[in-house]
Order: sequence, then structure tokens, then C-alpha cells
Amino acid sequence: MSHASIINRERIVATHLQQPVALYGYTETAKHLLIELKNKDISVVCIIDNSPDKQQWQLGGVPVLRIEDINADEIGSVIICSETYKYNMIESCLEKGLTDCMYTECGVDVFEHESFFRTVYRKAQVKPTTCMPQQAQSMLLQFMDLALDSVEGEILELGTAAGGATYLMATLMSERQDIRPFTSVDLFQPTPYIIPCFEEVVSALRCFSFVSIIQDEFNSFLQKKDANKKYAFCLYDANIKEDILLDVYERLNDRGILFLDNYGQAKQELSKVEADKALRKLQKKPIILSTGQAVVFKS
Repeated sequence: MSHASIINRERIVATHLQQPVALYGYTETAKHLLIELKNKDISVVCIIDNSPDKQQWQLGGVPVLRIEDINADEIGSVIICSETYKYNMIESCLEKGLTDCMYTECGVDVFEHESFFRTVYRKAQVKPTTCMPQQAQSMLLQFMDLALDSVEGEILELGTAAGGATYLMATLMSERQDIRPFTSVDLFQPTPYIIPCFEEVVSALRCFSFVSIIQDEFNSFLQKKDANKKYAFCLYDANIKEDILLDVYERLNDRGILFLDNYGQAKQELSKVEADKALRKLQKKPIILSTGQAVVFKS
């Protein structure tokens, strides 16, 4: 089973596809895409659709199956073929272990475009440094992009450090022309990996007028923040604390995404313990990514 990426919108290239492929959603997009994939000699093993009236159907000899009947180990990539239900489809794929999941928009040739995220990464990588590996940065971008597509609310980062991930996220928002408030919070204290400087980070991010860099403790910041302010996406990129995670989760809008960068990282065992305690109280199970990061969907 591949753990490549969740590649957003129409920006998919054929080289990203891990075969065999499943299409999610018995739609007009799926019908056109099936022909396109077959013309490129890409194997399509099934079409996933949970509609009762579509069970036991076939399209071009490809069977329609429920998500519950899918063996994740036998599928390389999933392409989401419904713009309306893409959020729920991606969530169900991740819960099933189908982490190489892409989605496209109707009427677009998905093979014509360079990866959008590669463009964002190239524009941001020469800016402030980050300890986050490139594959982990890619995961971060893709889930944030999903939240920006699907959820109203502000953006929050807990753990600015040197501002590298902050710059990357702000670049994504700028490229999408999705200019909503984005707040990044940190005490800017030295760590074993980096010695952050508040003034330098503020200077580096000054080109993004929608980004606010706050020097404060997480608890203190959240207590001062208007409780009515809701978030679409939160990157928790610091040592996880149970009470802070619970507070942030409650401040997410419905369908908001909490992205835990340190959840499964080496030497971050305490973060996982604290996160698991909070998630048990919320009766939520994290989706653990191949990068060691974890994702929680607000529902």
C-alpha cells in the first residue's frame, strides 16, 4: 500500500498514481476519468460508492463496491470524483487506510497540470528554516488545502519556531488567494533544534499582511482569544498538552482539521501520551499518517 499523498483539486499528474487505482463516486467525472485512465493503460480495480441503488453495478467492466468492502492493501491510489462529498470521502478513505487519495473537479483533464504543491514548496523553501521534513511539509499543505476548501474560519498555528512552516502555510493561502486571518503563537524560547528569534520571524513574515505572529504561552493566548472566534485549521507543532488540545478542538468549526505534527515523532512520546488522553475524552481516534503526523477531524 502506497503512502504517497493527498493531492488536491485538479492538480494531479499521472506519475503520482500508484496502481491499481480506485475511483470514489459513481459520477460523470468517474465515467470520463475511467476512459482517460484506460487510454493511459492505468489499471482501475473498482469504483467506490455507498449508494444502495448502485451496488452490484459495473462501469466499463469495473465493479462498484462499498468502502466497507475495500481491501486497502490491494489499492494503490484513490481518486475522489465528487466535489460535493469530497471532504467526507477523503475522511472515510483515511479511516480505511487509503492514504494515497486524490480528488479532481468535473471537466478537468487531471493529467495536464504540474503539482500545485510543488509550486508552493518551491516558492517557500528559500525562506525561514523549518525542522519539518519535506514529505511532512507536503502532508501539512495538503490537509490545510482541504480545510481551506471545505471549512470556514481562521487559521491557527501553535509553535512558530523559526517560522518555516508558517511561511509555507501563508504561501499556500496566498497562492490560493484565500486571505483569511492566520495567527501563529510561540514563546520563542531556544530548543535543542533551533534558537528562534521573534523579531526575525516577524520580519520574515511581514510580506503576508494576513499573518499575525504572537509571542505568548498557548494557554494565555487562548484565554485572551474571543471564544466566538472559530478555526478551520490548526497546526499544533509543539509539545502537545492535553488541556490545550481540548481547548483548540472546541474552537474548531464543524469539519475543521487539527493537524498534530509531533504525534508520532521520535523523542516525542510524551506528546502522543498527552494527545491520546485528550482524544479519549473527545471520543476521537486520530488518523496517523506515514510521516508520523496525525490528523483529527472535528465532527
